Amino acid sequence: VGGGVVEEIETKLEELVSCIHHTCTAVAADAVNRRSECEKLRAEQAWWSSTRGIAVERRRQRERELARDLAMQNVRRLPSFIRLAEIRCYSAMVELGVSSVRQLHKTLWDHPKLLSVTVNFCDDSLPLGCNDDAPSTIAMMPTRAEFSSVFEELLSQTVAAISHPYDDFKHYTRHKMRKFLEVSGDSAGVASNAVERTLVYDQRFAAASEGIFRKLSTDLANAHELAERQLVEYRRIYEYGQGWDEEQFVAKMKSITAQDPEGKSVDAAALQREMALMSEFAYKVERLKPVQSVGVLSVEARKVKQLLTPIP
Repeated sequence: VGGGVVEEIETKLEELVSCIHHTCTAVAADAVNRRSECEKLRAEQAWWSSTRGIAVERRRQRERELARDLAMQNVRRLPSFIRLAEIRCYSAMVELGVSSVRQLHKTLWDHPKLLSVTVNFCDDSLPLGCNDDAPSTIAMMPTRAEFSSVFEELLSQTVAAISHPYDDFKHYTRHKMRKFLEVSGDSAGVASNAVERTLVYDQRFAAASEGIFRKLSTDLANAHELAERQLVEYRRIYEYGQGWDEEQFVAKMKSITAQDPEGKSVDAAALQREMALMSEFAYKVERLKPVQSVGVLSVEARKVKQLLTPIP
């Protein structure tokens, strides 16, 4: 989530580190040049034996000392400058994490049929079998627990992806500036996963995450209730088909006007009632909607319709 934003931030951070490095390198090079000039001046000390020469040398010495002190002040300020850059990067990554999970929450509300669940009759002989979401008549796949697990993993990966650029920035910066940091007396190590730890306890992030799981739980419950309510009459058709004997039915049709081998006539009225029931079942199966929308979920009942069509 937010991959383009992360890449842009990483690019900006690399530019910032490069700028810091070039600045410190220039300061150090300037200090080296000034020390070289000082050595040359000492070699010419004999020429400065006059009173005027001594005064000029002292003035230049004070200038060199002032420049050296200024360079050291800049080096000592470097840790504070780096910490400021780290704070800015850290804040940007935390805000990116919060906005990412908020956008995911908004997407679940704004886009119906974003996710799909398949419903079927709860029967151990069927592919979906039974689960805790539907202990009586309806099975649903994926289950509520599986949805929760997937979204927990999605949020975890999002947080980890957002946390890594900040950790990489800190390690890269302190590695590139390690010589200057050692001179300044700041050589502390770098703690990892700071952004990830912060997001876990951020109330905005927690509220958006809770909203995601609450939305999923509500829509899954509504989808199960809809399937339970609408498919209850089709359970009768399914059970009828499971117990239907095609050979027996064909034999009844052939012997409608004749006596069976045992001398018992076929009950024509019963056969007519059975055929009327089959016509009623066929009409209901035709009316069954294979796909319905419940919030963010697309409820798929195609497997149910396949079990009923063609009906016996």
